[in-house]
Amino acid sequence: MTKLGWIAKHKDKTRQLEEVLRFFGVASPKQWQEVWHNYQVAYRQTQCLKTSAESVSAWLRRGEIEALEIKCAPFNRKRFLKILDDVRDLTRKSPNIFVPELVNLAASAGVAVVFVHELPKTGVFGATRWLKGKAVLQLSLRYKSNDHLWFTFFHEAGQEEEANAFARDKLIPPVAYRRFLSTWDGRSLEPIRRFAEEINVAPGIIVGRLQFEERLPRSHGNKLKVFYRWSQAS
Repeated sequence: MTKLGWIAKHKDKTRQLEEVLRFFGVASPKQWQEVWHNYQVAYRQTQCLKTSAESVSAWLRRGEIEALEIKCAPFNRKRFLKILDDVRDLTRKSPNIFVPELVNLAASAGVAVVFVHELPKTGVFGATRWLKGKAVLQLSLRYKSNDHLWFTFFHEAGQEEEANAFARDKLIPPVAYRRFLSTWDGRSLEPIRRFAEEINVAPGIIVGRLQFEERLPRSHGNKLKVFYRWSQAS
């Protein structure tokens, strides 16, 4: 937290405790237990890692702080579902283009999208919850590849639906996907590029889907993925 600039670092333990409590917006460790152990949030989180409630709560709190700074229209579920088609088109863009556009589009429907650096022992890909009248959709950039990032976004966007199916089918329309599979030879990458261009998503998203379904080895096709990294400004 101190390395990321979220809180100041103090040698004095009492001052450091005060700094941490101020970050969480609570008056005491007991109040932290009362507030953060009962925090209502929906996660997409790995099950392969031993997680820490303290780390997860710090990650969530940072998202809360950043989300409060985003000006949002009143939440409108119908508009949000509608703009997801525009968001889908952003998967082929670079982060310097898609991040501000994604944030602005979501804010127009009452959703604050925040990207928050992952902390150790969190294992969280994304999370959604309500905060003072707005929906918060928080992303960690865990694994850093574009297929993971965009699947997580649409997974969190579809929390009121069956989230995995919502994300899968929103990114890759089922009818088009079945048509692609019927002609694909199971190994060539060029058809993947053409199919991605046809449905206007990043090729890495198609590769990630094929790998997940074990239609393509995990070692094959990764050059079609885009890997993101946090900038120094972030």
